[in-house]
Amino acid sequence: MERVHDGDDRRRFKRIMFSAADEIVGLVQFPNDVEVAFKIADIGAGGLRFIPQRDEAVGIRSGTTLLLLRIQGKKQLKFLSGIKLVVKWIIDESQFAHVMLGCEYATCTENIRRRIEAFVAAETKKSRQDF
Repeated sequence: MERVHDGDDRRRFKRIMFSAADEIVGLVQFPNDVEVAFKIADIGAGGLRFIPQRDEAVGIRSGTTLLLLRIQGKKQLKFLSGIKLVVKWIIDESQFAHVMLGCEYATCTENIRRRIEAFVAAETKKSRQDF
């Protein structure tokens, strides 16, 4: 089940959160051309958050540039492809098998941002109707 996060004072854009059961993944390419699929925890018009296994995120640091090749699991996000992402923060707690990567879009047109905002608004509305 997706969960909505309206953000706090630090957030510029609303975002939608996904549960592990949603199985929304982003196929990303590392600077060395290796491709991996990372689960997406949330997405908004400013960026997205991945939750990869620790061993999949080896070598990723804050400032690393990744290429989002495509998103699988949500056909409404099919338009998000070929977008450069910059890793802005990493949470790596040794007691967990996963890490969290907060990424910002480095190459995102205003049209794409509007489409992401429309997706978040539609999912938010749908989510509220489920209650």
